Amino acid sequence: MSLHTPARLRRTALTNVAAVALLLSALTACGGSDAGTEPAGSAAKPAAEGAEDADKKAVSAADLCGFLEKNVAEWQSIGSEVGAMARLTTDLASFYEDHGVTPVGSDMDEQTLAECPEVRTKVLKAGGLESFRTL
Repeated sequence: MSLHTPARLRRTALTNVAAVALLLSALTACGGSDAGTEPAGSAAKPAAEGAEDADKKAVSAADLCGFLEKNVAEWQSIGSEVGAMARLTTDLASFYEDHGVTPVGSDMDEQTLAECPEVRTKVLKAGGLESFRTL
């Protein structure tokens, strides 16, 4: 009997997806803060300064599309939508972590629809996804 039965492969893939989801939750939790809570004695940043910081940390559509285009063949070669989705999720988390920002699916959808719709379609198809919001 083969060790790689369809049921075993599905369980392994689902376990990997669950692990990725936990990892992303942990990464998001580490970077987030509760709205309205400031450390004692700290002054709130002016809105303009906060906007400048966001612009410095934002990932451009060109950078995102370049990253997706560079990796799409690898995700397609995995051969399983679940496996490709898990790998895509971890790779995107690393990419955004390297840029110091938290990925936002709706922003990714907007950027890729405008900048690289063909690559976006290939990436989403490889992972069995309708949009980046579902990651």
